[in-house]
Amino acid sequence: MALFALDHKPTRADFRALLRLAAPLVSIQVGTMLMGVVDTVMVGHVSPSALASVALGHMYFFAFSIFGMGVLFALDPIVAQALGARDELAVRRGLQRGLVLSLLLTVPISLVLLTVRPVLELAGQPIAVISDAAGFVHRNALSVWPFYVFIVLRQTLQAHHRVLPIFITIVVANLVNIGLNYLWIYGHFGFPAMGVLGSAWATTVSRWLMAALMLVLGWPTLKPYLREVAPNLFDLRPLLRMLKIGWPIGAQMMLEGGAFNVLFRFVLIPMTLFSGSFFPITEIPLAFRWLAWISPLWHGNELARGAALNSLQLWPAIGHLVYLSVLLVVGLLVARRCYRTRLIV
Repeated sequence: MALFALDHKPTRADFRALLRLAAPLVSIQVGTMLMGVVDTVMVGHVSPSALASVALGHMYFFAFSIFGMGVLFALDPIVAQALGARDELAVRRGLQRGLVLSLLLTVPISLVLLTVRPVLELAGQPIAVISDAAGFVHRNALSVWPFYVFIVLRQTLQAHHRVLPIFITIVVANLVNIGLNYLWIYGHFGFPAMGVLGSAWATTVSRWLMAALMLVLGWPTLKPYLREVAPNLFDLRPLLRMLKIGWPIGAQMMLEGGAFNVLFRFVLIPMTLFSGSFFPITEIPLAFRWLAWISPLWHGNELARGAALNSLQLWPAIGHLVYLSVLLVVGLLVARRCYRTRLIV
């Protein structure tokens, strides 16, 4: 196999076109993730136990629901190909079968989510955390189907290059989630203070709102594909074909999520703890001090601290800069090599 040679060098116009296409999609993805971040931050003001419960609850929810999300990504090629062929019936079938598949996926995913309590007990989590985390996941299980419906409608609208309704939906849902968290977590304006469970209900209501608002804002585009039931909608073979296309995507997303958790727990957190950000590395036993020396964060911290306190010395500063520069060059070379080896013909 030979490496694919690019005859066309990317230009500023290419970059601007890519930015126009990618920026709304990146904003949508960030907005989708932001809901969980907001829940965690706002519940963190209640107690450390509540913070741990919401963090565990979100992790457990997405660890399994992300599989169905990946399966529904099978709509991307199906709807895009149908639009390219100007086959309106195929687009209608794809969208409606995606909705059917979202309902079929909801049942097993929701049942798996209900196992959260024994799983957390088996993992040895504190009793106080388990109770709230289980309550959080149980209430979020009610939002699995609207979350999947949102994914189906989002994929269809993206194939039509209609990203503004998706963007508006994400912004509104996040604002509503913040407002409901404020009311239901802390008990303002006469509402009972429900803490973790209030955050769970806020997220669930916001996800139902996402599905409904997406349907309303995207209706001018979606109407031709939803006003009539597509023929042969419930044929098993096409549904199984969609599942065949989508399940590897879902499995990969689950594995990537697990790999990210491992990387976060065993690489990023230790690298942060041993970087001198929270305590001097002289307090670390000498046998483990090398963990700080190899951390780029420690070198960056030393440079920033020296510059801020006007105590930066020339040769130590040069050493820090050289180390960081070497890491940067090696990282770019490895990334370039990995990128090029994937451009094969």
